[in-house]
Amino acid sequence: MKLQFLSFDAIFAIVIFTFAVSLLAFIWYTVNSQLSIGSGNSVQSMQLQLEGVSEKILGSGYPQNWYSNVDTSNTLTWANISVGLGNGVSGAISISKLATFASMANGNYLYTKPLLGVGYDYYIVISTANYHMTIGKKPAAQIGSALNGVTLQSTSKSVTINGQPGNMQIFIWTNSSFGIG
Repeated sequence: MKLQFLSFDAIFAIVIFTFAVSLLAFIWYTVNSQLSIGSGNSVQSMQLQLEGVSEKILGSGYPQNWYSNVDTSNTLTWANISVGLGNGVSGAISISKLATFASMANGNYLYTKPLLGVGYDYYIVISTANYHMTIGKKPAAQIGSALNGVTLQSTSKSVTINGQPGNMQIFIWTNSSFGIG
């Protein structure tokens, strides 16, 4: 009789253990799947924001002379403008608009993010043979060739400044990781 009692206890314990492990595996799979789906959506969101920033930056902005209506130290004057660095010619950047926007970003970076339509951090590098300017927040320090803990989307555009051909790189980035790797 005692042997049957131990067998019943062992079978009952195995059933409970199997149920608990199965439940834990199901929950782990569900959470991991949701994080992976969230990761895909977040990366897609970053790509869409990058495309939007690229188009906005190369546009003229609104009004066309928005830079003359802005006091770079007073964010209240930024309310009714749309930032664009273009001067109306495809790929040409206005040095006045560029200088004004750089001053705005240096003075109050967080207020410039909605002007560009980004929820992530941004970093813009514009270079010609005689000109180099960075605007925004530089991504975290690089270790080797990989960025340390940074999710980053970037694009490169050909531009001209004062008739000189150059390159503009736009980075949308975050220190938040997406999903479980």
